[in-house]
Amino acid sequence: MSVSMLGEHHLSRLAGATELGVLTLGELVALGEELKLPLSQMVVGEAMLRENKSFDQILDECFAAFEHNLKALDKGLENGNSFVLGTVATDLARQASHGQGVLIDDVLMDRALIYTLAAEAPEPGIPVPTPDCSRRSSRPGWSRNGCALPRR
Repeated sequence: MSVSMLGEHHLSRLAGATELGVLTLGELVALGEELKLPLSQMVVGEAMLRENKSFDQILDECFAAFEHNLKALDKGLENGNSFVLGTVATDLARQASHGQGVLIDDVLMDRALIYTLAAEAPEPGIPVPTPDCSRRSSRPGWSRNGCALPRR
């Protein structure tokens, strides 16, 4: 089930704004305010236009890219407890599940922030991926030492 709030008129306006290049975060926020859409919808909308994919395809690819984090996330949301954050993520997740506002007034961004916190609680049963330095990449920003991320 799609959570897209983007209509054709939103995508058309966004396409016009992105003709000159990638929008900054501030430009996305301003355009979102103009179109009365949350930032999360604007970010996914821009990706839809750049990748020529549907809303659900973009979300599916985002979640697939973070499969490891989702495993840690499940544990962190259920009963996560880290020495740095304690039970903050679990507590926020419970608060959000009761329909209470949590961090900002954007459901998708609230979830993203809670999920990020929940994935931070290390769990012995979930291995942490390590770079594979037998595979090198020359892509800028790939990693500091050029090591590729592990393949699944």
